[in-house]
Amino acid sequence: MDPEPDEMNQQRQSTENANFPAVQAQFTIRGNGLDLGAITAELGLAPSSARSAGSRSRNPLLPRVDIWAFQGRQQRTVDASGLVDHLVGTIVPVADNLARVRRRYPSAVYDITLVVYVASPGCEFPDINLAPDLMATMSRLGLRFNVSTYAIADDHPAN
Repeated sequence: MDPEPDEMNQQRQSTENANFPAVQAQFTIRGNGLDLGAITAELGLAPSSARSAGSRSRNPLLPRVDIWAFQGRQQRTVDASGLVDHLVGTIVPVADNLARVRRRYPSAVYDITLVVYVASPGCEFPDINLAPDLMATMSRLGLRFNVSTYAIADDHPAN
């Protein structure tokens, strides 16, 4: 008897984990004139980072707009869908608060981004199979979905 698809996926994950990319989902609000502290207070979520346009940090790139970011967990995986689902599940309970933030900053951009860190030419790209109800939830919340891919050196922290 052939293994079920989920069972095959688990077998694949356990035997090929080194070839899987590090993947992370993040929720960002970007725009001009954002009160980052007020967004944090309204959402009730502690951001992973919040930077005003033109501010300096360890990152040598100066942001051109204000950025409020909440990052989900990072993991090596062949199926990144669960990371997106988990992050959106964190946002759903504060949907009314997010709606108030969206009314206050209607020109801001509200994104869910799946960040994929590819370390080597043999590294697999993760599957991204978002369920229709998850897509509908993101749409209802006014969130766009993006995928960003970065090639990283072997000594990078995400590797």
